[in-house]
Amino acid sequence: MDDAELFAFDCQGFLHRRGALLPAHTAMLRDRLEALEERPASALPRHATRSRTPGLDELRFRNLPEIDAAFVDLVDEPTWLRDVDALVPGPQRLTDAYSITRRRGLGLPLHSIELADYGVRRGRPTTHHLTVMVCLSDCGPEDGPFVAIAGSHRSEVRFPWSPIHADWQMPDHDADAVAAALRWIEPEPRPRVRWEDIPGYREITFAAGDVLVFTEDLWHGARGIASDRVRRTLYFSYSPYHFANWHGLGRSAQLLARCTGRRRELLDGPFVGNTFTNAPALLTTVSVAAPHLLDGDGDNGPLLPAIAARLTATRVTSPRAGRVRVHAGNEVLLVELGPRPRATTTTTDTDADTCVVASRETMEGLLARRTDAVAAFYRGEVEVRGDMALAMAFAAQLLADDEARRP
Repeated sequence: MDDAELFAFDCQGFLHRRGALLPAHTAMLRDRLEALEERPASALPRHATRSRTPGLDELRFRNLPEIDAAFVDLVDEPTWLRDVDALVPGPQRLTDAYSITRRRGLGLPLHSIELADYGVRRGRPTTHHLTVMVCLSDCGPEDGPFVAIAGSHRSEVRFPWSPIHADWQMPDHDADAVAAALRWIEPEPRPRVRWEDIPGYREITFAAGDVLVFTEDLWHGARGIASDRVRRTLYFSYSPYHFANWHGLGRSAQLLARCTGRRRELLDGPFVGNTFTNAPALLTTVSVAAPHLLDGDGDNGPLLPAIAARLTATRVTSPRAGRVRVHAGNEVLLVELGPRPRATTTTTDTDADTCVVASRETMEGLLARRTDAVAAFYRGEVEVRGDMALAMAFAAQLLADDEARRP
């Protein structure tokens, strides 16, 4: 993503990419979804679900990669994977993949997911829940366009209005279910207003093949459909690799066995300190901020060569790139994860993207595998200053099992 795109995303909370998918690809995906709509829930794989929303003519399928290989190919679709890499702290994983098929009726209430935790870190926008919406049908003003309250992802003020549009008339059918849904959507009374009167209101129409990328803590929803056209969309959501799947839907061993490389990594997990056996090696430089300690000068000399040897011997890899400064007692080690080697022996924290700080005793325990890294972190024995995901990538390198070592 270039600077103009990053700036637009930071201001709006979304980006609209027109014509992202070729027409033939879009038509194939739409045909697959239409065919899927004819299948009963009993015919779906164990890890997939089919559901209808009470009061709406809306059908959803969840965990799409489990259902059809055409949707598996979208997991690492290059069209939007660059956005995922730019906006989601890595390594990333797919946490949701579903479809929505809607017909004439009410729209989707405004909603926002606070767990997305949008922020600007070191000058770049980041989100912990990025969703890619793929439009498979043309969507004009009468076809239930996407609605966003631009900039609301940055607001720290409580949303003051009801998520229900003031003009909506609740349907009589499914009355009990609708009432229960409203109690969940509106746990306390708030003024119902016309969305068009809310500051930042945007109504986004689409052509088939367009893609919208947005952070889930953006307040968003959809207008009701007033035409006879059917609106079909796919949604693929990405989060950091320690985030769990939405709705408790796991991945089957059969799906994971068919996938390799980046696609497998996006589908695997969730995990903390997991290893990536398919990724190219990214550990390129281990440099010592106080080189004389390698010669054994001082009481703490032997620890640095032990850490350096452990790191350079591993074949465990991570797609995360950056510089980790490790403080072990009074010793300092700089580890550079990334495709381009760079060595430095400077000792200022500003040279690193993250710092891992522990006592010599704790670091020796980690190296000997007497100490659990996660437990040590939560006990306050290991401190991370900066990029947590990068620190976790470093830990995966350092603490890999012996069978993950290079011969």
